[in-house]
Amino acid sequence: MRLSVMSPAAVLAAVAMVLLGSCSSSGVAPPAAFEDCTDQTLQTLAVKVRTDKDSYRPGDVARFRVLVMRAAQTDEVGDGISQDVGPVEGAEVALGVTVKGVSLAGGGISDEDGRTTIRMSIARRVPTGSADVLASATAETVDVHCVPKEAGHVEKPDLFRIVR
Repeated sequence: MRLSVMSPAAVLAAVAMVLLGSCSSSGVAPPAAFEDCTDQTLQTLAVKVRTDKDSYRPGDVARFRVLVMRAAQTDEVGDGISQDVGPVEGAEVALGVTVKGVSLAGGGISDEDGRTTIRMSIARRVPTGSADVLASATAETVDVHCVPKEAGHVEKPDLFRIVR
């Protein structure tokens, strides 16, 4: 996977693209409440992120450990189906790091335990300072008609520091 330095706006756009959902072609007519379901995404995922170290230097490889869990849910769409609580396998995870206007982005897919490790090379031109991290996840929703995705995110200001 190739990582590149991106502007904060580009990181936000990339994360927003991960969060957007669209209808699946299950062949089953959607419930009346979701006839126009192209923008339906359930905000039901809990995302946690941490790093192995409190500080990194430019040129280091930062390792982010991300956990995606399905939060307790009731019948969100009124079709009598509730999702299981626990780890989410196969969630697409996007991660953005911003330090004083310089942004980095990376991603991964969660395993059967809801975990993924994202490795990100800290570019040499990243300035010293606090790093703000935004991690988001989306997953396909099973057995819920016309609401094909679940999503969640976490913002971690000052998660680590860049030092020289």
